[in-house]
Amino acid sequence: MRIQKIIIFAAFLAASCHTAKPVAMNNLPVFDKEAHRGGRGLMPENTLPAMLHALSLGVTTLEMDAVITKDKQVILSHEPFFNHQITTRPDGGFIAEKDERKYNIYSMLFAETQQYDVGSKPHPGFPQQEKIKATKPLLSQVIDSAEAFARARQLPLPFYNIETKTQLLTDNIYHPAPEVFVPLLMQVILEKKIGSRTIIQSFDPRTLQIIHTKYPGIKTALLIEEDDK
Repeated sequence: MRIQKIIIFAAFLAASCHTAKPVAMNNLPVFDKEAHRGGRGLMPENTLPAMLHALSLGVTTLEMDAVITKDKQVILSHEPFFNHQITTRPDGGFIAEKDERKYNIYSMLFAETQQYDVGSKPHPGFPQQEKIKATKPLLSQVIDSAEAFARARQLPLPFYNIETKTQLLTDNIYHPAPEVFVPLLMQVILEKKIGSRTIIQSFDPRTLQIIHTKYPGIKTALLIEEDDK
């Protein structure tokens, strides 16, 4: 049976912010402004400084990516490894593209990941991006900081659009299987009481199927590539 797919996601331009058409969700703003990876056109992607900067610009939804460390911590990262374009190693050197998958976050303890700087290296695709030393933060840290930032400035509390970085071919290599990944992610979301302001998106329908079954109150979005049938 062909599955009808609704995607609530768009690519971002230099400022990495977009506007979406009005959506029929109970508490989502009619005019929603998202910051892709925290607004990577302006700040290092998937970092705490990026998320707070996005809120200061009036963004209403923080879009981010989640991966899992060896000690089962949920942190922000677009890839489940350290991307050569953005990473400075602990010794100050850079990572070659051919070697980046060796820097597997799922094989590292959270403390190990904090030795890698993902904000200082100039990004070839984003010349206006501010260069600051930054690490891949815990999802829980991002939520706590974003909520506190919004309250201190009397801003609306943000929404969170979180992508799970899983696929069948790399289960238990670069990430746990969805049966393990999803509860780890949802534990953070439920503990922080942001479920009503969260969308979980994924290219991996297995993730969303688990959420529909075990966490039916959480909004989801299935992502597809242009050539998906």
